[in-house]
Amino acid sequence: MARFHVRTPSGEIVSGARAFAELWKVTPGWRWLGRIAAAPPLIWVLELAYRLFLPVRPALQRLWRRFAR
Repeated sequence: MARFHVRTPSGEIVSGARAFAELWKVTPGWRWLGRIAAAPPLIWVLELAYRLFLPVRPALQRLWRRFAR
């Protein structure tokens, strides 16, 4: 659960922000976002944001569970 991973249609395994972009590229209604997100330099910014988010994700999950009851 350290990073989000996706296998692309070509069989390549990608992770992080690129994985989200690849997932959006094949999701109806979200394809436009996948194409935009995959373009440099935006993908680099999104990867940085993803890496900054990862350490706080467990705390956010705990808060969500606490308030979702």
